[in-house]
Amino acid sequence: CGHSYCTDCLRQEVSTKFDTTLNNNTLKIKCMMPQCDIPFLLRDIKAVINPRDMSKLVRASLEAYVKTDNDIAR
Repeated sequence: CGHSYCTDCLRQEVSTKFDTTLNNNTLKIKCMMPQCDIPFLLRDIKAVINPRDMSKLVRASLEAYVKTDNDIAR
């Protein structure tokens, strides 16, 4: 999208997504600029996140997906 942020701000934004109680909408990692819904690319997330925290993000993502999939959630 072209908006730029400091690494610490991006890292903090991504770290709010480790919560496994989030749903697919609240888990979305996207530009923090109001009215901009462009998602971060995985390569950008990997560039700012601590590698050991990647598993937390994957876990939260899986949990959010399972909540919305009717075949799994039953």
